[in-house]
Amino acid sequence: MNLSRAWIRKVFQPVLNSIRERQNIEDVEIVGWDETYRDDFNRLNMAWLNKYFNGEMIDLDHQALNTPESYYLAKGGYIWFACRQDASRTPVGCIALARVSDDRFEISKMAVDEAIHGQG
Repeated sequence: MNLSRAWIRKVFQPVLNSIRERQNIEDVEIVGWDETYRDDFNRLNMAWLNKYFNGEMIDLDHQALNTPESYYLAKGGYIWFACRQDASRTPVGCIALARVSDDRFEISKMAVDEAIHGQG
């Protein structure tokens, strides 16, 4: 199949432009758990649960979102946030790792603010 350069540019240029635009995300900083981000942890994860599961939660979801310190951290797990590097320091993403054993962790919660989906 012999494709002309003009055809290739015509087909792929919109894709390349879209990729370039998506790389313009604001810088974020990854930070560990801070109790001031508890509501953001809940907000980010509830947005995901509402979108994909109509807000349905099992008991473990309630425990994880309402008491992340005891559900994750006290058991040796971790929670990190991706925060904007501006004056607001607003978390735009988060991830929680639940400790399964001494040497194993499970990704338990992971969410990204929908406003920045596809930006990098």
